[in-house]
Amino acid sequence: MGSSPDLCFRGDRIGFYGDKEWFLWLDERIRSPENFRHCGCTEYALALMANRHVTAWAKWTDANRNRSQEEWIRDGFLDYGVTVHLPPTSDDTLPLLHLLGRKSWNFLWAGSQGTNAPDAVPSYIHYNAYRWLRDSGFDPVKFVSSNTTVAAAFDITTGLLRFSQWHAAYPGHNGLGVLTFGKGRGSGFDMCPIISKPWVVFGVDAFIAVCAIGGAVLMFHFTRMSANGKK
Repeated sequence: MGSSPDLCFRGDRIGFYGDKEWFLWLDERIRSPENFRHCGCTEYALALMANRHVTAWAKWTDANRNRSQEEWIRDGFLDYGVTVHLPPTSDDTLPLLHLLGRKSWNFLWAGSQGTNAPDAVPSYIHYNAYRWLRDSGFDPVKFVSSNTTVAAAFDITTGLLRFSQWHAAYPGHNGLGVLTFGKGRGSGFDMCPIISKPWVVFGVDAFIAVCAIGGAVLMFHFTRMSANGKK
């Protein structure tokens, strides 16, 4: 990473994957602007990790340093009328899907002003709504099959589609960006092709190894038979 977490042009993903320690690291850097370029990308990374945007990060960080990232994210939803539980419960599902179903703006490009669209939310709120659902084990297929009437509502359908879009980009594989309550759980919605599963990879490797050994044994056997036949 260069002098700032340039999410657009350098491909850094600190905001999407960073935990509390990464947030505190970045906050420490921006306190020395003469040594670290503080740009819109920096603001976006901080907003993604804290689920909010403030005008004075140092003051906010000093007041909230002893709280968990999950508490930051939970309380960030309150600004948009959504209450979730920590640890998560099934009661969080519908409010977060409603939130994902609302219009949003790209915070990186439009900043805190956003759009004039009513009820629109910044993109970091959408990402964290998705992440909260993902890490709580939300399975959209099971949800739709057991809530067909609710799922037919326009904003819920939109929320489910956006959940799938976010999941395609940030599935949480190898624990990347996974919140504490999702560690070791794994997402309930797995888009990985079955051929990439560890047990499938092991089985294929084992099959190839057996075939290679078997082929070598057969070749050795026929070679000896051929040699004996020439005697």
